[in-house]
Amino acid sequence: MMPDNQIRANPSLIIGLGGTGVKTATQIKKDLLEISGNLLPGAVRLLGFDTEKVNRVRVGGWGKARQPGSRSTGPVQLEAGEYVYIGKNVRADAERIRNGEDSHIGGWWNVRDYLAQNLPEIVWNLDEGAGRYRQFGRVALCTNITVFQTMLTSALRTIRQQTNAEGVAIHVVGSLAGGTGAGLFIDVAHIAREIAQSVGLKQAKVFGYFALVEAFEGTPAIRLNNAITRLDFDARGYAALRELAR
Repeated sequence: MMPDNQIRANPSLIIGLGGTGVKTATQIKKDLLEISGNLLPGAVRLLGFDTEKVNRVRVGGWGKARQPGSRSTGPVQLEAGEYVYIGKNVRADAERIRNGEDSHIGGWWNVRDYLAQNLPEIVWNLDEGAGRYRQFGRVALCTNITVFQTMLTSALRTIRQQTNAEGVAIHVVGSLAGGTGAGLFIDVAHIAREIAQSVGLKQAKVFGYFALVEAFEGTPAIRLNNAITRLDFDARGYAALRELAR
């Protein structure tokens, strides 16, 4: 039986992509815990996918420990099974593609140009993010596709078992200003819908919520007041939006 203080929610999966997506999904989790007595509704699951190995995102808390049945959530984060690391060092993958292997990736990942640029090793090592390279973010998904599919399948199957519903709302959140979210958002939407249908959620609807470049104008670390930096971010956001028409 559902506890008196637990909200009734529609079957929903929230997917956060990249830093912005993980922060958003974590905030949603905190809000759900606060209004539902520190119990997530059985119909709702959250996943955050990022190329950073360590999830440093914490929301709320204000020094108060989580108290079951109360609105004190304590510091909230996406836990194991919710936060999914999809990074790795992809230099070896690039060299393999340059040599003619994995043509399904080589058709869109321009590895010859990237290798010729002598990019610093930190760009190839996705443990600290996709470095605002959209193609690197997408490579992270391709090279971790098994764990990605496994986590999506588990979350959607749990929703199906908890609710016995035939439909689900899949909410994908992130930004189009970086490398991870901007590189993954379209692939994730298609894959999530297919997996939902495969576990019996035949009426899967996918919704997307993405911050544009302007959302980061007040972020000092990004320095959008620099003309060159602004052009770089605008170009990345425009390229991501063009994907919608392909």
